[in-house]
Amino acid sequence: MGLGKVIRVTSIKERFFRQLKSLYHKAYMGLTSQCYKYQLYKKNGFVRIHNITESTSTDIAFTIKGYTEKNIKKLPDYFIDDVFQATLLVKFEDELVDSSWSYPYGIIELKNANFAFPYVIHRVGNVVVKQATGDCEYCLCQPRYLLSYLSTLLPKKQSFDSVIFLPLPFFENYYHWTIETLPRLKLIADDERFNRLPIVLPKQRCPEFVYESIALAGFSDRIIHLDKGSYHAKQLFIPTLYTNRSELSLDAVQWLNDKILGGRLKEDSGAKELNYERIFISREDADSRRILNTGEMDELLNTFGITKVVMSDYSVVEQARIFKNANLIVGIHGAALANVVYCNSEATLLEIFMDGWFTKAFYNLARAREMAYGCLLCEQDKGNIHVDTNKLEELINKAINES
Repeated sequence: MGLGKVIRVTSIKERFFRQLKSLYHKAYMGLTSQCYKYQLYKKNGFVRIHNITESTSTDIAFTIKGYTEKNIKKLPDYFIDDVFQATLLVKFEDELVDSSWSYPYGIIELKNANFAFPYVIHRVGNVVVKQATGDCEYCLCQPRYLLSYLSTLLPKKQSFDSVIFLPLPFFENYYHWTIETLPRLKLIADDERFNRLPIVLPKQRCPEFVYESIALAGFSDRIIHLDKGSYHAKQLFIPTLYTNRSELSLDAVQWLNDKILGGRLKEDSGAKELNYERIFISREDADSRRILNTGEMDELLNTFGITKVVMSDYSVVEQARIFKNANLIVGIHGAALANVVYCNSEATLLEIFMDGWFTKAFYNLARAREMAYGCLLCEQDKGNIHVDTNKLEELINKAINES
């Protein structure tokens, strides 16, 4: 008797939740589409601070603190093993070499402004200032941010005379917080006008690394934690990013090293062992971009003596130390690689991309730290990754032999 086709019987409960998930996805996508149309056709909904003058608006002012120009250091070396890497890295180089830009950064002052938490958004009059959202106007394409914006029209929970508004949309992501949001505290610290002003943060959606890094930067005593809802401020001060979102400020990189590492490299007697020469940044704790062929991957890592680390197991300082001490970092593109900002110049970063998902964010960080860089494109399967271990082995060998 031959083997028949195996038929998997699904329960009524499983079928119900599968159908419910499908309906939710369709509804969410439909609402997102409407949010996008709202943003697209809403006249004067977003304004750029550089287009605002005192004559056109007495409610919006901008104090320029400086200009960031193209300042990424030249990368001493990188690895090109296939057509993808050659194309990708040349594209990154072209963007950095052929394009010139100058970005004015500073402090935005909004008078009689409203803002809402926990999905961070503000409103002054009928507009939102682009630089005060990190130029992320597309955040209003997401229903939760649009609803947060609309909530600023509701009665206010509390009113303030003068406060500093630090978070940006997506600030709860480790990369966006560490590289884009946190360094803006330097603008506050460098200006005596803000010595005594409180800084507002949402109670909800604030991961532990937000509190820890603020304490390391010396600002924890100035934080006011606010519940979700709408608030008003007679003066709302918002420090801008130091640079365009796709670029990187060397001043911010140095500030992070000074504040987060500073004099904390010497481990306490009870601290975890953090001196790993070669590390792989695991995404076992993530919902996406996880490795499917874990057996092959573990065998490869063991061959080269590469230690697998899950960064969510460590504090901010511990993560910084791990990257500072490592000479080889292998990792799938993800927020934890923001810790490359603490690496030494002798280290090498090998970044694994999922097909259809790659940016130059960590390439830029490697350049800023004068590190060697290599990358590998791998197949994806429903948001997860099947790593080509043969190609990765070649890349690791090259990194070790040329370091």
